[in-house]
Amino acid sequence: MTINTEFSYNKPKITYDLANVDKNTKAISISDKTVGLSYLPEFNFEEVWLVNLNQKTFESIISEIAPTFLNLYACNCKDLSLLETLTDVETVVVNWNSKALDFWDFSKNFKLKRLHLEDFAKVNSLEKLSLATSLEALKISGGMNSNWKISTLKPISSLTKLKVLSLMAIQVADKSLEPLSTLTGLKTLEISNQFPTAEFARLSTKLKNTACEKFQPYTKVNIEDMDGRLSADVMITGSRKPFLNSQKDAEKINKYVDTFHKLVAKFERMS
Repeated sequence: MTINTEFSYNKPKITYDLANVDKNTKAISISDKTVGLSYLPEFNFEEVWLVNLNQKTFESIISEIAPTFLNLYACNCKDLSLLETLTDVETVVVNWNSKALDFWDFSKNFKLKRLHLEDFAKVNSLEKLSLATSLEALKISGGMNSNWKISTLKPISSLTKLKVLSLMAIQVADKSLEPLSTLTGLKTLEISNQFPTAEFARLSTKLKNTACEKFQPYTKVNIEDMDGRLSADVMITGSRKPFLNSQKDAEKINKYVDTFHKLVAKFERMS
């Protein structure tokens, strides 16, 4: 299960001199090596990729564009507040920022429908996300080699228009999925196996129309040993739960299945 189609895009090659770009161009990729930025007011870019920019260059570019799609990659800018001026933007992707201490006021992005935030090393509060009430698709993920440490998912409870939600490689301090129970319009939930089993079981009773692999006792996987032989083909739902082999560990798996179903039944009675 994946929500990648919600954020699919075709990134153009990096432009190194805006002086050589056709004025009718609608999609552009600009890096720290790009020159001719003084030509920006002459364009009407709809899709913009910004790569490896410092704070000053980032602000000078944002001040001159009004895209519907914006992708920031490795733009280590401490202050992202200028993004509030993008009132026409519908999709924002921000990947790999190690300096920002907070996001921006998402309520100023009136048309924002899709948001992907990845690997913000110094941001541990999602509080400003509660302002992004127009969102229909949200993806939050940590880095390739580290989890994104977040205090709580409570701000997401306000995003009741969400249809697609992905939470991957995150470490949530309060370990609670309860805030997601308000997202009754959610069609797809993609979430890493980093929450207690009981949290997944509880949420499954609240979001009955949501497709989510973790709303079941286990997920099928394919893990091979160094000799290419199948080591495990079952991942038990819940943090700190094991990977097991359906042939060798059938009895253990059945016990986990039984426990999961009992938890679901318990929460059904409580609702």
